[in-house]
Amino acid sequence: MTNKFSAMRPRAAHISISSQAQDWWACLPVAYRPENLALQFPRVMNEIAARWNDASQVDQYLRSLLIDLERPQRQGFPPDVGLELMRVHGLGNKRPVHGAAGPTGSSCT
Repeated sequence: MTNKFSAMRPRAAHISISSQAQDWWACLPVAYRPENLALQFPRVMNEIAARWNDASQVDQYLRSLLIDLERPQRQGFPPDVGLELMRVHGLGNKRPVHGAAGPTGSSCT
């Protein structure tokens, strides 16, 4: 997967996908993996991954990305990225937790 995110948009090219975010991405069900987010907004993907194991933190962060009433001048995300963020947010309590070895030896539980 190291080459998966190598074709990032120019303004995001200087930000790397963290190993934590790569592990998080791999733990998600395939239909929920935010590929466009990773390619276009790697910093946001890193933030989501860093907060993922704390349900209230990730919920608050995703809500602030999707509905930002405090910064109305914000441009927002392209439709494909917005949809991916909504899908990830929709995982709710069904979300896989990463970082601990699961029953199959993977880092997803």
